[in-house]
Amino acid sequence: MPLIGCKCMCGSTPPVYCYATLSIFFEIVFSLAFWIF
Repeated sequence: MPLIGCKCMCGSTPPVYCYATLSIFFEIVFSLAFWIF
């Protein structure tokens, strides 16, 4: 997560790639939370 955040803020990657990576990350987190609860 910190690595992705650094890429987003430093601008080393395109914003679209950054947002796509973040959405995939949050989707995985929400899926895990759903299965846990």
